[in-house]
Amino acid sequence: GRDGGAVYNWAATITLDVTDNATSTFSGNTARGRANSFHLSGTGAKDSEFLAYVGNDAVLDMKDPISGVAGSDFFTSRNVIMQKVGNGLWKLGGLTAILNEDPTNSVGAYFHLNAGALHLYGAGETTNGDSQVEDGAVSLEGTISEIYIGANTTLTMGGQNGLYITDSASSPASGQAQGRIDFAGDTRMGFDLSRQSAGQTSLELKAADIHLGGTIDIDILAMGGTGRYVLLHKNSDATGDDFNNSNIDTLNLTYRGHSLT
Repeated sequence: GRDGGAVYNWAATITLDVTDNATSTFSGNTARGRANSFHLSGTGAKDSEFLAYVGNDAVLDMKDPISGVAGSDFFTSRNVIMQKVGNGLWKLGGLTAILNEDPTNSVGAYFHLNAGALHLYGAGETTNGDSQVEDGAVSLEGTISEIYIGANTTLTMGGQNGLYITDSASSPASGQAQGRIDFAGDTRMGFDLSRQSAGQTSLELKAADIHLGGTIDIDILAMGGTGRYVLLHKNSDATGDDFNNSNIDTLNLTYRGHSLT
């Protein structure tokens, strides 16, 4: 279809319930010639929301990314909200890009990992239909937009991944930083470097305000070579807590679960 390779959501809440020990897969869906699972339209009577409940030992495997638009310069503007709850694992491939067309910036896009785990695929980590999955990233637009990584959650990276809030969701590398990225604390980050080359960045953070807090556990899940690897990088003009002056209480580094300190 034109938008929404599998599902188009306008002014509604879609709840996707993956029950305990089950797997739900979105793969090979396309819109506008690109991989796409859901499209969320932030106009109309209420916010457009995608709520993923992923139960114990369950997997929501979305090799196709999400697209969407928050607000409108013609219709009533509404927020676009994506939330993950439950203890299971959400796998996400490709560039999930939520644009913002509200001229007053009174609405935004929100991506919340409230519980469990999120894995951002690495390019070529698995197949997607007749092709390969692309690097997973979440890219939002809007001055009040937010990416929230909740307390006691797990975020793993399989390639060159990113969390971005800029004025150009489709091209975040060149966009001006906006919004807020908030790690609530006590977060586990896992890095699979088996598809990385020395010097490449595993997780790029870009927003106007970036906050890290609590205990951060960093685990190197796999290595593919030797050299200097960049696990985490943020834009230099971000305000708030930076990596050298933050609310991080403890930083633990492990390799396949074994302490390196």
